[in-house]
Amino acid sequence: MCIVFGLVKQKDFTDEAKFFLSLMGRKPTLEQLRGFIAAADNQSFAVAAKAVNKTPAAISMQMRQLEEIVRADLFVRGAKKATLTSAGEILLAYAREMLVLEGEALYSVRYRNKPALRVGILEIHMDLLAHALRDFHIARPEVRIEVVTASTAMLAQMLKDGALDVAAGIRGRQINGKLLSTLSVQWVSRSSRELWRRRPMPVALFSPGSVARTHAVTALQRAQIEYVCLHESSTLNGIIAAVNAGVVVSAIPSQSVNDTFRVLDSRDGFPKIEPLEVVLATNRQNNSAELEEFCAILAEVFDANELA
Repeated sequence: MCIVFGLVKQKDFTDEAKFFLSLMGRKPTLEQLRGFIAAADNQSFAVAAKAVNKTPAAISMQMRQLEEIVRADLFVRGAKKATLTSAGEILLAYAREMLVLEGEALYSVRYRNKPALRVGILEIHMDLLAHALRDFHIARPEVRIEVVTASTAMLAQMLKDGALDVAAGIRGRQINGKLLSTLSVQWVSRSSRELWRRRPMPVALFSPGSVARTHAVTALQRAQIEYVCLHESSTLNGIIAAVNAGVVVSAIPSQSVNDTFRVLDSRDGFPKIEPLEVVLATNRQNNSAELEEFCAILAEVFDANELA
């Protein structure tokens, strides 16, 4: 689109251009839009007036002013309720967006210097984190959240370096804290492949130093199963990708087992694996009320999931 500024005669304008020029002098105010949204949601000027703390007469006048500005009827006014016209429905969508933008602008300015709450979590717990974030936002809508998903080793290091305020990882020498949940672990392989019969058996293991790897190797050695590590990953998705490829056997949390996997147990000669403990650790340099409240909410979400 090319816009050229210059002196033109009024007759050169199309009707559409005249309309938009006429709007330049009069624009809806945010106060009018709040009243409009309240009237649209409640289908009543009287109820809308209570919602925005105005008189019904004031709301009625605001709506007529809006209709004059947009040059369209916004409501079908009945004896008991006022319903939106097609023009009103169009304006409603924009009005909501404008008020959202207003809120975002005010938030950005007011809290521009307030540090974010930095949260680290394992990828397997992203669904639980979503519930915690929702509940926390209701309680503390002004707090910004920064989320990092990584291995326990990386989360522990970030917590130590002060790059995180709280982290939920697997209990071990790298991280310790309040117990959130216990993850049972199962041996799995691709259903279509009998890799578990091979010796040495090809396996996928978590990165060296991880508790999950230690538990898996200990179980294999206890059962005297010869193995060769063909794949390593610091993430659960990396391990699952290798199993899905049909080239390895591995040990993963039970909640990540899907229908394409064959679960291997004592009937197949596989030993049980020690479960993993998920703990919540915090940065001791941050003792804010926001952090304490977030930790409490996250713990509640984990507790509810354990009971489900």
